[in-house]
Amino acid sequence: MVYNIWKDPEEDMERTAIDHYFDDLVGNGVMRDYHDLIIEGLISQEAIKIPLMKELQKSYDVDMNNVGNINYFQQQFTERMKQFGFNLGKDIRQTKC
Repeated sequence: MVYNIWKDPEEDMERTAIDHYFDDLVGNGVMRDYHDLIIEGLISQEAIKIPLMKELQKSYDVDMNNVGNINYFQQQFTERMKQFGFNLGKDIRQTKC
């Protein structure tokens, strides 16, 4: 069970933990480093997500076997990567023939 160190309502504790986890990664520049590795083709998204999920489960005691938590984690990962102008899995360029 996640400890409620942020004084959030009980039902939002795991999502809040995920948010704070990503806030820390972005604030420390870790997400930017991961973004650069993905762009350069040196590592895949899954190779980054799996260790992050394990660390989140270990550090914040978030149940990462819960489908809702996994989906929220995926959503937050994508949102944070978009901050760096990287749209995962989609080509956002407009091409004219």
